[in-house]
Amino acid sequence: MKKLPNSQGRHSINTRNGLLATKNFAVPSGLRIRPLHIAAIVLISLLLSTVKIVSCQDSADAKGNPQQQSESVHGCTAKAFSDNAKPYFAFEKTRDGFDPTSKGWHREYVKNNSYAETWFFIVQTRQGGLLFVTLSVTNLGMRTFDGACDVRFFTASGDRYDTYAQYRRKDISGARNTLDLTIGPNHLTSRNRIYHLTINEKDLQLDMTLKGVLPEYQFGNGRVFFYKDRSAEWNIRFDAPRAIAKGVLTVDGKTLSLDGDGYHDHVWSTIKLPTFAAKWYSLRFYDERFSIILHQIHLTDTFGGGQIC
Repeated sequence: MKKLPNSQGRHSINTRNGLLATKNFAVPSGLRIRPLHIAAIVLISLLLSTVKIVSCQDSADAKGNPQQQSESVHGCTAKAFSDNAKPYFAFEKTRDGFDPTSKGWHREYVKNNSYAETWFFIVQTRQGGLLFVTLSVTNLGMRTFDGACDVRFFTASGDRYDTYAQYRRKDISGARNTLDLTIGPNHLTSRNRIYHLTINEKDLQLDMTLKGVLPEYQFGNGRVFFYKDRSAEWNIRFDAPRAIAKGVLTVDGKTLSLDGDGYHDHVWSTIKLPTFAAKWYSLRFYDERFSIILHQIHLTDTFGGGQIC
């Protein structure tokens, strides 16, 4: 577990998931930061100006029936492509809604050497702290089904606390059709839109509950197939686009509140991320009335070299 001085703890980069975030971008109330709203609009405009939008999906199924209605706006998907570099990036269409069984551990990929799966959380606390948690299972290491727990917490003053631990196959258990995952001494469960996460590492403990404010969301069926033979896939589910977080983190004899706004996504794939994504940026803006979640993926030349937003 490391504690960094203030000058090194202002911002956080999670390169494993390709996620870039600064703590000032996730705020519980927009009324106190009106100038930031202006900056956010400018930034989003700059990002979107470089993307060629060729298709847009709204909240309706294949028959035109409304799907997952809420006060949120899910926006558009973009497909970047090149005549000389196909297949391109596109989410599979589906007639079904969100599949709750997708939250579990996809053990069927035990023999796939490129398999990786993550359960990722962000919390912006009311005291200005920022929490990142990643639970992962992967075949990309030397052993089958390596597990890991990665926790990083930044206080409002800029101090940083983190812990990272790896586990072997015998230390991992979980269900396929429901979320009940154990990696070492750490446990994650869900029921409907409520998630409960406990971290019990030697130098850091966490007990947190996320209650979804917005419904789960996915583009199409959340899946992208690659190559002409569709032999590789990448899946992303926004299980909690916005949630209410409650809990505590204990480190160095201190108990820190985790009450605030939360986010959770679940990703699994049978393709190595650097194969199709050269860069991946993610920003989140939470206001009392609105929620904006922006993902921008820069594709590699093999898959067209364009951008997805």
